[in-house]
Amino acid sequence: MTSKYEIAIKWSFYSLVLMLPISLFSVSCSSKTNTSQINATDYEENDSIALAKILEDWPEESDEERFEYANPWRLNHFKNEWGEENPNAPFLSTNLQSTPWDINLDFVPSDDITPAGSFRLYIMDSDGMKTDLMGPVSMYVRGADGETYSLEITGVRDGIVFIEDPATVIALKEYLNNEEFDFRLEFEKYLERHSTQGHWSSTPGFFQRAVDKLL
Repeated sequence: MTSKYEIAIKWSFYSLVLMLPISLFSVSCSSKTNTSQINATDYEENDSIALAKILEDWPEESDEERFEYANPWRLNHFKNEWGEENPNAPFLSTNLQSTPWDINLDFVPSDDITPAGSFRLYIMDSDGMKTDLMGPVSMYVRGADGETYSLEITGVRDGIVFIEDPATVIALKEYLNNEEFDFRLEFEKYLERHSTQGHWSSTPGFFQRAVDKLL
């Protein structure tokens, strides 16, 4: 006859066997959730983690998750004289991390004047303040093929570079839709010549998907 002590031992053993897979599943889910939160927070705080590393943490087919958590492009609107956002004047903005300044790139959708759309380019210093660009301003991009392309700068107004030439806009779109490229910006400030450069890394076609989804 089985004693109460033996019965208690058996039930304790069965309970451990049942609880083990549940505990492992809970730890696994918790680990995945924490990884997602850490990656998203690190990017939002402009941490040193590269955009490429963040994008690697998401499966290739999960575009919806990429746009929600790791998409570098954000939808913004131009503001009127009262500081109110104009819903009829949207643009996409992103930060191309570089040293010693961060390059900011805005894409403005096509209109009657710029049928291919246009780009605005400016830089921010380490304090988050816009740094005016003085001419002549030059920007170069180098793709995976090793060739360097010089972007045609239409003009500089209030320290912001405008890229409106259709062929140049299309070329820059092509680079943004590639997996990666190097970029270099040269300008004048304080009567001296300066330069800042960095590296863009994403998945093929990601820029165009951002345009289709956000604009």
